[in-house]
Amino acid sequence: MGVMLPVLGSTLVTQVLTDKVKGLTGGYFIVELDPETAADKLLAAIDKRRAGLGLK
Repeated sequence: MGVMLPVLGSTLVTQVLTDKVKGLTGGYFIVELDPETAADKLLAAIDKRRAGLGLK
């Protein structure tokens, strides 16, 4: 459970925006109510991409 994105529409739109966007574009939404947890998740995503590029 969590917070739903305020962009829901048809079943296809909902599925693309919640389940398939990362596979389609490489990007994804971080939906988190707690700002500190959101920041931690964002920094973890950045660190993962930097590691993939061979950056520290």
